[in-house]
Amino acid sequence: MNAGEKVLDRLYSRDFQCDAEWSIRKPNTFRWWAAEHAQTVWIEKEVSPQPGQTGYVVSIATDFIRGIKVPEHLVPSPLKPMMCFASMATPIWLPEKGEIRLVSKMVVHEQNWELAAVLLSHSGLLQIYDAKKQAHVLAELCEGVPNKSGPKADHLREPFDEMASAVEKLFVPLGKEKGKWTEQEFTETVEKYMHNPPCIMASGGGQGLTGEFVHGDGTSLFRIFGDEKHSWLGNGLVVTQMFPVPKMTENELIRMAIQLNQIEVVEGPWGYGFGSYWTKNDLLVHNAFYPNAAYLKGLLPNLYFSAANRAKHICKMITGKEWTSESFQKAWEQKKRVLGLVSEKPSFKERFRFRP
Repeated sequence: MNAGEKVLDRLYSRDFQCDAEWSIRKPNTFRWWAAEHAQTVWIEKEVSPQPGQTGYVVSIATDFIRGIKVPEHLVPSPLKPMMCFASMATPIWLPEKGEIRLVSKMVVHEQNWELAAVLLSHSGLLQIYDAKKQAHVLAELCEGVPNKSGPKADHLREPFDEMASAVEKLFVPLGKEKGKWTEQEFTETVEKYMHNPPCIMASGGGQGLTGEFVHGDGTSLFRIFGDEKHSWLGNGLVVTQMFPVPKMTENELIRMAIQLNQIEVVEGPWGYGFGSYWTKNDLLVHNAFYPNAAYLKGLLPNLYFSAANRAKHICKMITGKEWTSESFQKAWEQKKRVLGLVSEKPSFKERFRFRP
């Protein structure tokens, strides 16, 4: 059994405890109904996260809205609030099908499959929660309908599986407690990993850290805070990346965010495939939220390297420039001039390679 198969087996049998009556299981995939919105889990493709290493992209998608009737140019407006407050799912608009789906994905391999199973299970439960909480409201704005179904036609699940209430019964109460990630974990992440490439500059303090990556002739900003609340999930980790973009209108920027959600779901994930692109103050932003219930010791360094991989791809897509030793050195020299620094940064001898 490979790493991808191990994750699917654990999700089906242990984490989701799928009922055979309300699920359909096939090789490398299963579809189940905890409530009225079907959720599909599958091994999407085989990849090579590191030379000589075999990995598998495991994806989770929940049916959300179908039959969207509003004109294509009006869809971004109702989507934006959901993109802004995304937790671990990406809202994907499929105009050719008139649908919006919630999607999460992660590259898994033998060294990380247990961690991946935890994060994917939490993202799947959050998708079910988001579908119950938001489908009716957003469907009305899009002139569509909630995408409800069952294993058989017109056979909706009633009563719901207990997993459909996991977020209300477990995640939300845990969110009322103090953020689970400690100040020491933030400090260690900065000191051990972020004072070297691919980070240009890093700082930390309390339950937070900040870093900068090469972005064309400048830098993009990366932040994690463990003391900021999600609107309805309470405390956890807010993970944000901010990318400067060429001057464009608000609608153009929102459309770029929507398109990047689609592109990364198809081509990626670039790092961890949790969260969503959106816009703020003329910047392209990627935002994800990991609730207290998803606490894992050692997760912070992985989120940092995940963000670095995303920054590398976005840098190439937006600026057309690759990460090289020269681009790192140039960005560091510019940062020194701006801040009036005199200390020396270690030389950037090699291109950055993603460390999962």
